[in-house]
Amino acid sequence: MPVFSKNRPGIVFDYHCLSSIMGLPALVTAEGENDSEFADKCRRIVQIYGEGLFLGRDGLKSDEEAIARWSSAEWLRFSPAGRTMSSWFYHLGRIPAFTLEGLLMKAHQTVWMDRTDLALLEEYQIRHARAIENTLRGWFW
Repeated sequence: MPVFSKNRPGIVFDYHCLSSIMGLPALVTAEGENDSEFADKCRRIVQIYGEGLFLGRDGLKSDEEAIARWSSAEWLRFSPAGRTMSSWFYHLGRIPAFTLEGLLMKAHQTVWMDRTDLALLEEYQIRHARAIENTLRGWFW
């Protein structure tokens, strides 16, 4: 990953789930859990990302179940240091690197049963585009 050593990103998102349908919780290395500055930064980023992912706009309904059932504190999980990508970025320069799974969404059951359809795929493409846009606006501008 020499490219990242030379050009360090501010935030990294790794999308990892069946059919590319994924969401929160965002997993980040547990190595940074006791690093209060890093942990607070991760919480703020995931809050911004989650609001963009779950709140409705551009023709999408809000995912009220995800918003009501899960507090934003649960949108971030510190996972064992074995999460190599997140751990690597933490050691590179305390860069927040998140793996997005797919556990908090209504689409979860459909995805795990391998019944993703084109409409669901398109919905989550839009949701993640809005989440990334929200993160860029809320974090970098």
